[in-house]
Amino acid sequence: MSLKRQLLTQAVEADPDPDAFEAWLLGRCLARSEDASTGALRAMAREVIGEWRLAVVSADFRRWLADGAPSDDRG
Repeated sequence: MSLKRQLLTQAVEADPDPDAFEAWLLGRCLARSEDASTGALRAMAREVIGEWRLAVVSADFRRWLADGAPSDDRG
């Protein structure tokens, strides 16, 4: 999960264009190709891109984010 958190932090900092997000993730993986954790990083990148694709097509999810991502259990 630390790799996923690292990817997400880098994405926030880099702020890639939404149309180039998948290519940006690929670039992150290729940049670490010599690292022993390449497989784990690729797995986390696949998870992130899957979540990204879901968010792109889900109007309810985008609305929830726009509302500040409120939690149902927050009182």
